[in-house]
Amino acid sequence: MQRRIVVAHPDFGRKLKELREKHGLSLRRLGGMIHCSHGHLWDLESGIKRPSLSVAVLLDQALEAGGQLSAMVSEVSADTGRRGVAVEQAMVAMPSGLEFAPDWRHGIDVAVDLWRGDMQRRNLLRQVGFSATASCQRRCDG
Repeated sequence: MQRRIVVAHPDFGRKLKELREKHGLSLRRLGGMIHCSHGHLWDLESGIKRPSLSVAVLLDQALEAGGQLSAMVSEVSADTGRRGVAVEQAMVAMPSGLEFAPDWRHGIDVAVDLWRGDMQRRNLLRQVGFSATASCQRRCDG
């Protein structure tokens, strides 16, 4: 099963708020119309969350936007990474939800160094074990 991620145009929230205010609707009223919480709509308007394609379609219908909002949202494959130019621009502007600490590379380097140390110790123990076995066999055979 292919994993999908949602990509929204950076101006989605601004456009949503503009259309909502144009129709004189509060967040609560619009939320009631599309069966969505007003808090979630606020998160969409402020850019904290990205809308699903189905929510964008519902918003289009409720605000009589003629597909303006749903055109700003697309789903792309998370597995193949195939994205268009417009999607790349949207990805740069929108927070992805993944944030790495500034020193994340250091953490990876530490983990790799620990793994390498474990592998070196393992190889050393194998060599010592084989040497001891060979030495023991010489004594026993001799």
